Amino acid sequence: MAKAATFDTHAAIVSLRRAGFEEAQAEAAVDMVRDAINEGGATKADIAALKTDIADLKAEMAALEMRLTVRMYTAVGIGVAVLAAIQKLL
Repeated sequence: MAKAATFDTHAAIVSLRRAGFEEAQAEAAVDMVRDAINEGGATKADIAALKTDIADLKAEMAALEMRLTVRMYTAVGIGVAVLAAIQKLL
């Protein structure tokens, strides 16, 4: 289990006030940072779901690559046949 992040809001407000922030500005900035910290990061389930999505995308890309390769060779084959037919006519 991940260790919870700690954030000293009072110290942050004091630091911002010393840097020239108004009280309301300092509190708003600290509130945004605190909210971002409290939202936390990705869970193991989030990461597992992402890995599954990536594996699915890789499989889809491999299938697409195969279809494109078949189409390319088909087009080349048709082109060669057309050129051969034209050459016979000339």
